[in-house]
Amino acid sequence: MKSGAEALHSMSAAETWRVYNDAVYSQFSGEFQRNSQALIDAAKNDNLDQAALKWFATTMNCIECHR
Repeated sequence: MKSGAEALHSMSAAETWRVYNDAVYSQFSGEFQRNSQALIDAAKNDNLDQAALKWFATTMNCIECHR
């Protein structure tokens, strides 16, 4: 779980991630990075309940951005 969350977070920090340069996209992208970092932290702490919530938040972030 930790390595997958780290991969998501790393991917979102890559220059190729920034396909748009507007405020809405930046907001979604920042939220994705915060959620994926929180997922990493939960995985490091073996907090499965928090990890599940952060996984859901990260997934919902994707859905909302691509809507």
